[in-house]
Amino acid sequence: MQFYCPRDYKNGKYYFNKYDAFDLMVMVPLVAVGTFLSVISLSMMSQGNFTFSVIGLTLGLMIVGTTLILFMPYKIYHNILNRLIVEIRFQLRQKDFLWYGYDFNNYEDE
Repeated sequence: MQFYCPRDYKNGKYYFNKYDAFDLMVMVPLVAVGTFLSVISLSMMSQGNFTFSVIGLTLGLMIVGTTLILFMPYKIYHNILNRLIVEIRFQLRQKDFLWYGYDFNNYEDE
């Protein structure tokens, strides 16, 4: 069974029963910038700047697409962005491995 909303969505921590505040603070501006860039690029297409408008349109659609992919629901984690944040924090964490055991190279044969 796959869930599309968090387990504790009724506690009032999520907006629209799906997104928390950080998600909306990242998602709304990125989607707005991507949409604005795409619309401006389409309006520039009629003025003869075809290469710049295609580059702007592609960049705007990539921003919107990447944003929507990052905020798709993910199995155990809230969404893909939270999974990436957890993975980055795990990889950047200080790793100390304490050696417990015997070092057989230090013993001399008698």
